[in-house]
Amino acid sequence: RADPGWCASWGATGVEMQPLFAMANDRDSALAILIETDNTPAHVVKGPAPTSLPEDSPGRYLESARVEAANARNAFLYARLHDVIAPDMATLRRRARQASAAVFPDRALMEDDSARRELPNAQFVELVPAWVRWCAEDLDAGSRKEWMKLLSDRAESRWRSGSPPRARWAKATSCGGPEIEGESPQGSAVPCGTGFTPEYSARFLMFFTEEKG
Repeated sequence: RADPGWCASWGATGVEMQPLFAMANDRDSALAILIETDNTPAHVVKGPAPTSLPEDSPGRYLESARVEAANARNAFLYARLHDVIAPDMATLRRRARQASAAVFPDRALMEDDSARRELPNAQFVELVPAWVRWCAEDLDAGSRKEWMKLLSDRAESRWRSGSPPRARWAKATSCGGPEIEGESPQGSAVPCGTGFTPEYSARFLMFFTEEKG
């Protein structure tokens, strides 16, 4: 069950997303679908994403180019997701109202000026980040930066400590094969020591299309 105040992520296959592709003119460019909780139409997040990582050429290891390509792809996905999750103040307000009504049904948080004076507040950041994000838009630059950092730190902690359904966090172990966190190590028991794992791929999400077991 997803918490009302947060976006939830779910790894889905193309077949599972197919019924929702009716609104997408170019299905091949669909990267994700944002399902709303208030029966408003779903949003298709479309590409095309930046090209894949460059291939190494003989005698030249393009580590810096690979890092730049990975960062560019991440920035692209961030921008596309931002465009549908928080494109404007009206959308932020709608999401803030939904979250605050679900989490605090007996408290009119949207009209509660005293609640705003409590910010920054770790409880609100944890329970109703959409409301905190909406409130931050009316702040001076210094306060807004402080609140946004609290939101960013909590979101980072939330997603790094757990994994979305269908996915598992894993660590690269050079030539020894990946290790899925929470499971016994797979592959070679004694890594050969000649492999190299770049920093940006040292920890990553593994996506499973079928339930294990």
